[in-house]
Parts: sequence; C-alpha cells; structure tokens
Amino acid sequence: MLLAGDLVLRNNLPMMPAVVSTIRKAFKGDVFACFGNEEYAESEDEYLKVHEIRWVRDEKLTLHDDRGSIDLIGSRGSLDRPTFWQRRYVKNVWREHAERLHRLREILEKCESQRKIVLTHYSPTYLTLVGEDERIWPELASKKYEPIMISYRPEVWVHGHVHSSQEVEATIGETRVLNVSLPARRRIVEFVL
Repeated sequence: MLLAGDLVLRNNLPMMPAVVSTIRKAFKGDVFACFGNEEYAESEDEYLKVHEIRWVRDEKLTLHDDRGSIDLIGSRGSLDRPTFWQRRYVKNVWREHAERLHRLREILEKCESQRKIVLTHYSPTYLTLVGEDERIWPELASKKYEPIMISYRPEVWVHGHVHSSQEVEATIGETRVLNVSLPARRRIVEFVL
C-alpha cells in the first residue's frame, strides 16, 4: 500500500495510531508513505517511529515480487511556487524544493530495476490539476518533473495533494501519473504494474 502524504491534519501526530488501526482493519501487507505538507518537516523523525509504516523520504527502496525487483522512490516532491504559508514560515523553502527535484533525478539515474514507481505528495505535472483554480496550480505541482519522467520512464508516478481535480490520471512519455488524493477520488486507487 502506498500513501501519498497528509495522513494527518496539521501535524496531528497523536492521530497516527488511529490511522494505522484503520489501515490494518482492511490491509495486512506492507505500507509505504511519503510525507505531505500536513506532516511538518520538524516532526519527521517522530513519524519515522511509527513502525507500521515505512516512510520513504528522498530515497529508493528495492522491493521484490514474483516478477523480480521494483524500485520505489519516495519524496515529498516540489512545487513550482511554494505556498504563501511556506514562503512566509519555511526558511530556505525555494532551495528545499529545488534540492528535492535534483535529489529525485539523481535517485532515478541510479535505479537498476526495469520497474519503477515514484511516490510524491505534490503532483509532478499540471495535467492532473484540471478542476483546481488555475491561479494556484504552481502551488500544487511542479512541471519540472515532466522531463524527468520522459528521461527515466518510471511506470507509475503516484501523488496526492490535489483535492478538487477532475483529471486524476495522465500519461507523460511512458509514465502513468495517478492522483490518488482521497478527496478527489473518493476511493482507494488500485493499479497493476
């Protein structure tokens, strides 16, 4: 199971046991998550202690199934324009977003598996933002990931963050992009590699 961030609201870490309990009622397998904007950066180390969830932050995990290896790359992702709140309260926010973009490219360059899944909170394209106010698209996504998709061809790119999208899927090059935000989808999304 992949969770695309915002597991809690406003960094409400005490809600994590309820989140895990709800997941475990329906799903017993491995659970992987990236951080969203609701899991504040200063609390990431505390979230990492939730052992039922494997947090993937700017890194690659190699998983295996009956067809071989799968590289899972996870990151909070980046925005073309950090939100007003981020610009006001997050020191070096522009640099942070640029570094995540650069780091994700470096990780994909080193992937050896033919099958790659990227999990980010923020959207890697504007194509899955249709339905949102176009004026805030740069605060929901970064188009700078599109050339990365074309160059490194992950099979699937999963993201959240976009709650009012009407276009929840797109294809860029060979990469299928899925907005799995529960408010947009109103259901759990399943996909097959």
